[in-house]
Amino acid sequence: MQDLYLNLQFITMKRSSIKVFQIGHNKCGTSSICQFFRKNGYSVIHTKKVTDGTIKKNLAKGDPFLKGLENWDIFTDSDYITREFALLEHLYPNAKFIYNIRPVNNWIKSRVSGQKSGLPWFRNRYGIKNNEDLRNFCWAEYLLHNDRVINHFIGKKSKKLLVFNIEEDKADKLVKFFPEFKFNKFKIFPKYNVSRRSRR
Repeated sequence: MQDLYLNLQFITMKRSSIKVFQIGHNKCGTSSICQFFRKNGYSVIHTKKVTDGTIKKNLAKGDPFLKGLENWDIFTDSDYITREFALLEHLYPNAKFIYNIRPVNNWIKSRVSGQKSGLPWFRNRYGIKNNEDLRNFCWAEYLLHNDRVINHFIGKKSKKLLVFNIEEDKADKLVKFFPEFKFNKFKIFPKYNVSRRSRR
């Protein structure tokens, strides 16, 4: 049924001439970016289990990175895509990338509140013992990824990257960066899955 549902979506979806990859961290407006494109009629995959599960199988078999995901044009909220943006930039030279960001302190609050068990979840997964270690871990993770992205998209490659601050930038920044798309119905950047803590 899930495959049937996914395939039916493509009947009414507009298709893009390029691939678009969102490569910022989760809790940085990934759902909002997804809905911005969906509301304008484009095919977006925002199901991490499907995207990352498919990519994991492809890598294990030595198949093309996005095999089985060819019908999708915009990819959001994927750990594999966020990490492997440099490979995707090589494989899809015409692709564009959205590096969605927000103030680091706000991201850390939202990320921690996004885990039901809070600190215990991070302790079990990463061995983090206290809130200070958690904050330092998140800071390091954020800054490391930021350096990788900014240092990769330099020179001519910089034209492929849009740095989008979800708390400051407006939808028209997305519209201007994607002249290949027709944004007719939804030109206001939506706010989805905003946690109560991140509003403070």
